[in-house]
Amino acid sequence: MTRTLTVLLALALPTAALAAPPPGHPTPQDAGRILGVQAQAPGEPMPYKGTVVETVDANAYTYILLKDGAQQRWLAAPRTTIKPGMTVHYGQGAEMQNFHSKALNRTFERITFVGAIRAE
Repeated sequence: MTRTLTVLLALALPTAALAAPPPGHPTPQDAGRILGVQAQAPGEPMPYKGTVVETVDANAYTYILLKDGAQQRWLAAPRTTIKPGMTVHYGQGAEMQNFHSKALNRTFERITFVGAIRAE
């Protein structure tokens, strides 16, 4: 059974349900504008996929460590509920190098911000 999680940066969750980002940290809306991440239109192809190894929620984002064959990569998507072992499909995103998450106090060597994911 496939569960589609179409998550838009601008509509991830009501802002009252989330803590505000730390000072200087972009909101999901700002990040989308700054990084040029476009909302994924329904039915648009999501040609990339991987198996979820780890997830971390921070403010309005879910950081997802995916394994694709022998490689692992980090994605940042609007906050959602997924679990290790699930398969995640995603489209083009904006890759950042040495991205520091103030909420996690962690620097990701490479991370791709995406506007939507589909999990199964």
